[in-house]
Amino acid sequence: MAFLPAGYAIAGPVADAIGISTSLWIGAAWIVITTAVVLTVRDVRDVRRDDYPADASIEARPATPVESSTS
Repeated sequence: MAFLPAGYAIAGPVADAIGISTSLWIGAAWIVITTAVVLTVRDVRDVRRDDYPADASIEARPATPVESSTS
């Protein structure tokens, strides 16, 4: 987050130099590549909630009908 202002300041001149479309494609590729790299970390892929046991089964309960309050 600290480098966001610097990125914004650099994005304008870069887009002016190489073109807006090209800079947007480079940004999109950067996001896809960095997301793929993060997803290669096993602990990120296998993250689980601590407050919910992994082996607990969820029991389906029938919906409770809502009574109309009109009198």
